[in-house]
Formats: sequence, structure tokens, C-alpha cells
Amino acid sequence: MTDVYCVIFGSPPVSTHSTLPKTAQGGKFYNIMNEGDPVVLAQLDYLVPLKDVWLCPPAELQQLKDMELPQLFFKPVEPCLLLRYTQEGIPGEDSLQICKVEPSDLEKKLFGNIPRHYMDEYRRRVFKLALENCQRLNHDCGGRIEWESTA
Repeated sequence: MTDVYCVIFGSPPVSTHSTLPKTAQGGKFYNIMNEGDPVVLAQLDYLVPLKDVWLCPPAELQQLKDMELPQLFFKPVEPCLLLRYTQEGIPGEDSLQICKVEPSDLEKKLFGNIPRHYMDEYRRRVFKLALENCQRLNHDCGGRIEWESTA
């Protein structure tokens, strides 16, 4: 088997295991997700409490704060790379970061921000981080990075 390289953006969990089997010659797999994207954890048992939060009157939201989330049957594939803002409540461009998270930590979250699933949002955030990384490493990427879509 040859090396397999795969990068997915905002994919729902599709496996009962959070790790992929190792190939004989290596390869890399990256699961990139936006914090708040409901699709990355979407499955029936997860969507029911999410619906409850979406339909809850604002005055009653505090009562759902300690809602227990169900154990997820399908797991996000590792490594999970979460695009998130470092300063909670202040979604400034300068505070965007990427961090590795464990699937077990994601299962404790209820993501419900639908616009975070839009591919333009993923592209904008990934480009921003890539350009910042080029600048930080003093690489000249000409101020732009090309996006190839297979769609």
C-alpha cells in the first residue's frame, strides 16, 4: 500500500474508532474543524440536545447549562485540529489559532453555530493561519496560497 495523505474539513464522525489503522508505509490524516461547527459531531443522539438548545427561549437557556450530553457512538477521526479563537467571546481575527484536541474532549461540547460549517469559513481561516505561519517562518509565499478544490 502506498502512502495516503488526507485532509478533511468539517466532516461528520463516520467511524466507531477515533484512530485509523496504520498503513505499512505511513501517510498522514488531518481532521480540521471549526469550533462551533455542529457537523463535526453530528449524529442523532447529539442532534436531539442541540435542537433543545436551539428551540429554548433565551430566558431559560441558563437551565440547560449543566445538560448532560450523550455518549457519542461515532467518533471524530484523529488527529482533530480545532480552529478556534483564543479569547472567548471576542472573535477577533488576531486571536485565531489551531490546536490539537482529543475526541473525548470534543464529546463534552455542544457545537451549534451553523455558519462555522461553511467551506468559505474553513478556507478563510486556514489561509489566514497558513499565511501567518509563512510570515512567522520568514517564508515567501507571495502573500497568497492557492486553493485547489476537488468539488
